[in-house]
This record gives sequence, structure tokens and C-alpha cells, in this order.
Amino acid sequence: MRGSISGSNTGLLHSIFQALSDTTGNIDTSAISSTNLNLISQNVIELHYKTVIEIYNCMIGYGIQSLTPEQIGVLQSIAMLCPYTDGNAVYSARTILSLINNETYINECEASKQDNSITEKSLKPT
Repeated sequence: MRGSISGSNTGLLHSIFQALSDTTGNIDTSAISSTNLNLISQNVIELHYKTVIEIYNCMIGYGIQSLTPEQIGVLQSIAMLCPYTDGNAVYSARTILSLINNETYINECEASKQDNSITEKSLKPT
């Protein structure tokens, strides 16, 4: 048994996120691409991460204007999903899209949670 998660999907995603958060501006897009290719998605959350990372990595390497209509469509599809069940890649897709348009993406699962929190706040004694 291995004492490390480095070869697991969690470890691969962690290494990608570390590389993407490089504040020196020296992001190694080819290493990120290679690591992302090694990620074998086991569930929908990992699949969304893999897809968004691939598109984001391309954008880093070639600029935001390099996004194709197909890539934008994929990001929009992910951005419309529920982040509670489909993962944080939903928020990442929304963030990338915010760079190219002013649309707000909120899934009905979030709207119902927002409605509940508003109701809860209004029920609290003042």
C-alpha cells in the first residue's frame, strides 16, 4: 500500500492546482496538460475538473481570445450545473466565462438554497 496520494486522482488534481497557482508567472502548461491527460475520471466531479483544466490551460498558453465556440459552449454547460453535486469546477467555469461575458450562472439548486437562507434570516428574532 502506498503512503502517498500522489498517483491518485486527488494527488494529480492537487499537483495541477499547485502548478496553476504559481505566482511567479512561470506556469508550465505542458506539464499541466500531461498531468491532466493522466487523470482518469472516476466520477462526474473529476470529469468536470479535467474538462475545465484542459480549457483553462489552453487559455493560459494561447490567451483568452483562443477559446473556441465549442470550448465556450462546454464551459457554459458546466457553469449551469449545480456546484453542490457537480463540484467546484462549476465555479471555475463560471469564473472563466466572466472574463468574456457578463452572464450570471445560477443553478436552481443554488436558488433554492439562497431562498432558504433568506427565509431563515427573516425568521430569526431581531
